[in-house]
Amino acid sequence: MRSTVADIAQLIRGEFVGDGSVEIHGCSGVSDAKAGEITFLANPKYLSQAQTTKASAVIVPRQIKLPGKTVIKAEDPSWAFTKVLEFFAAQEGDAHPKGVHPTAMVASDATLGKNVAVGAYAVIEAGAMVGEGTVIYPQVYVGAKATVGKGCLIYPK
Repeated sequence: MRSTVADIAQLIRGEFVGDGSVEIHGCSGVSDAKAGEITFLANPKYLSQAQTTKASAVIVPRQIKLPGKTVIKAEDPSWAFTKVLEFFAAQEGDAHPKGVHPTAMVASDATLGKNVAVGAYAVIEAGAMVGEGTVIYPQVYVGAKATVGKGCLIYPK
């Protein structure tokens, strides 16, 4: 599935700067993104990576400028990126993540039950336990030694 930058800007209530007709077919982290993908910048300390990313578009805080890049300015780039991830996942026929996304950070001593799904950029800290069949959406944080029950569905804020 593909969508234009202009359509994505409307979806996340953002404002695009640059070419709104650019087609986006997926999402990725700022340092891993390729042409045709969208990424985001939530923390200005990663501005240099955003300036050199190969992504076709970058979601940025409203005050950030990235000359020469197509950007979507958003109030909360993390929330906006999560919405874009959900949009593309829904287009693939299933809105819930499956398995453990390669960008998820799961501590080596965290315990995941059977059929647990962990979305992109989620963090599960040391000693945490996640119950069977739980779905953890992109960018969710599960703290150290936390326990999440069976069959839960956890979204970011």
